[in-house]
Amino acid sequence: FSASFLLSIPYVYYHFSKGCQGWEAFLFSSAVNASFLVLFIDFYRRSYTSPAAKKPRNLVQGASASATGEKGASKKSD
Repeated sequence: FSASFLLSIPYVYYHFSKGCQGWEAFLFSSAVNASFLVLFIDFYRRSYTSPAAKKPRNLVQGASASATGEKGASKKSD
C-alpha cells in the first residue's frame, strides 16, 4: 500500500519528461489509494482514540467474580 505512493514519484517524472501513457489510470489508482488511506485513518481514530478504548477492560470476564461468588459465578442447582 505505502509502496504505491513511493512508486508514483518516478511515474510522475517519466510522464512529464518522456511522455508515458496511462495518466488517467494513474490518477484513478492514486484516488483509490488516497480513499483507502482516509478510510484507514478514520477507522484508526475511531477505534483507538475513543474514550472507551482508553478505559482498561477486564479481559477475562467472570474470573474474579467466580472467585468471590459475585455476579457471573456459576450457581449450583439442587
